[in-house]
Amino acid sequence: HQQTLVNHFTQSNPQSPEATPLPNIKHKTLGEFKQYCQDNLLGHLKELENTRKSTLRTILISGIICLVFTWFICQALLNYLAIGNFTFFYLSCLGFPLSIWLIFCRSCIQVYGLGFKRNIIENIINFIDDQGRLSYASHLFLEDKRQTIIALTKSQILRDELEEPDSLEQEDCIYGTIGNTDIFFAEIVVKKVVGGQRNELGLESFIHKSDIFRGLFFEAKFSKNFISRTFIVPNDTKSRISHLNNWRGERIKLEDPEFNRLFRVYGDSQIESRYILSTNLMSRLVDFNHKAGRKVYLSFVDGFVYIAIPYRHNLFEPKLFKNMMSFAPLREYFQDLQLMIGIVEDLNLNRRIWS
Repeated sequence: HQQTLVNHFTQSNPQSPEATPLPNIKHKTLGEFKQYCQDNLLGHLKELENTRKSTLRTILISGIICLVFTWFICQALLNYLAIGNFTFFYLSCLGFPLSIWLIFCRSCIQVYGLGFKRNIIENIINFIDDQGRLSYASHLFLEDKRQTIIALTKSQILRDELEEPDSLEQEDCIYGTIGNTDIFFAEIVVKKVVGGQRNELGLESFIHKSDIFRGLFFEAKFSKNFISRTFIVPNDTKSRISHLNNWRGERIKLEDPEFNRLFRVYGDSQIESRYILSTNLMSRLVDFNHKAGRKVYLSFVDGFVYIAIPYRHNLFEPKLFKNMMSFAPLREYFQDLQLMIGIVEDLNLNRRIWS
């Protein structure tokens, strides 16, 4: 893309609430999406599955050839050098050819999955948004990564301190507009660095990096600010420990018993938090929890809504030892996108917040 996303968020002219809203993205059902995948992605997935099997055969055959060839070489050298312990000699000689074989395997795997992830995500985006308002970028400029770090810190979704994460990686970014609202989301990995130190040459080394968050991070910018902060977190053990959540504000109890069972809400203002959490928005979050069965975190800060959905694995990474014909990862990504887009549309329609 020609301009960075920093420009997309900071230099675009905000629309006033009175401005004529652009049409929302048409809601698509899971059944429609499944049919779309069968029509547009099934052929590609079958082709990839055949490539996966072929790659696996190539790796296994080359490994066997490597072992047998090394065995014959060692036998010949054993007779010539009169070495007594063949097993030890064979294992010693195996180190070099095995390292070459591992490099070969890695290159095979990289070629096998080349372009697969981009193809899948672009197809899903094209299905959800048939008017071209959302765009895809596999990797972004450094200033865009910087913008994501600032947004994640400002969201306070992961922790209360307004300190930037030690390490953040991002890929597969989607940006554009929903109605008149600028949006951006990406797959990110946030790590905490433990035990950093410098050696005698002044080079920094790290003892350990641990994952804080891995998943989708979403940001949407509205034309007016929220007066206060509001946080929605899963109703798990950590969210029930009061002293760990004091910084989020006061506990906000809502009238929906099913929503209260699944989520806990904290905020600085009872009134604004209740305005933000409309019946439609609460129903959407409850429905997502029931269908997807995954955690979701939200925060509303200074005119931005932030959403984080954790994943245990990288999205759409081709697995060499796993069948690629599964619909499950496609369904998960589609449901996540539908949730994010739906929340933005609910907020755009919620006039009580902006009045």
